[in-house]
Amino acid sequence: MALNLDAVLRVVAQVVGSTALQKLGADLAGISQKAGATISPFGRMQGAMRAVADVGAAIGLAAVGRDLLDAGIAAEAAKTRINALAGGFGEVGALTDIATKAATQFALGNVDAQNAVTDLYGRLRPMGVGLKDIETVFFGVNKAARVVGLSSYDTSEVLLQLSQALGSGALQGDELRSIMERMPAIGQAVAKVMGVNASEIKKLGSEGKITTAVMIEAAKELLKLDVPPPVAVQLFQKALADLRTTLGERLMPLLTPFVQGLTGLLVAFTNLPGPIQTTIVGLGALAIAAGPVASVITGLGNALMLI
Repeated sequence: MALNLDAVLRVVAQVVGSTALQKLGADLAGISQKAGATISPFGRMQGAMRAVADVGAAIGLAAVGRDLLDAGIAAEAAKTRINALAGGFGEVGALTDIATKAATQFALGNVDAQNAVTDLYGRLRPMGVGLKDIETVFFGVNKAARVVGLSSYDTSEVLLQLSQALGSGALQGDELRSIMERMPAIGQAVAKVMGVNASEIKKLGSEGKITTAVMIEAAKELLKLDVPPPVAVQLFQKALADLRTTLGERLMPLLTPFVQGLTGLLVAFTNLPGPIQTTIVGLGALAIAAGPVASVITGLGNALMLI
């Protein structure tokens, strides 16, 4: 009988292939079991980390609420300052309009603009400088600041030094040197008004010849500077600042009843005997600290243990 080699090879292939498939199936089953055992603790770890994230989110939400409340308080404080400083001169509305115009032209937050304009007004108006001249100085200096890309902080410093000089009657000494270093355009405007070279400004300052009247005329020259409009990023930052203020102002009335009730509790607390106050403070601090801290520690502990 002749041996059919082809048939033999098919039988061997079937036997060997079946065995290999059985072994592969067993290996895959083992891998599946190991994967299931691995996925379970990672699932628990995910839950633990989610708990930590929930606590962090709660803390973050509280921080946002506090930030909005601060914005609301700052807005109320700015309005109060304007009323207090400009009310006596009957210029509250006019000063508010100047601040609104400045906020639009220089992409400042409304509250920041109100504070900056009110700062200059509070220093110069009692010295007899008129509102129109104050507006001229503020806008002129801010234009000069934009030309050299000066920061808001440096601009406020220049306005402070300039207001001090205008209040004293003359710009000289360290104030003159600092202002000219930060904003060369101011020195150039002064030189143009006085009809001299810029190199002579320091000498004229030491002689007390750069008077308040000269500086106001120089500010008028600064108003002629060609300043590009605010860029998109500056407009976006202004919009965010104003949104923060608006939300803060909306939040204030909601918190007023709570603050009033809390004030009553504080008054009642101060009338308690000393030992009772100490006990209440200790227990209250412990309860406040135990809540979020314990949640964070538990979540982190579970996550680290699983890792």
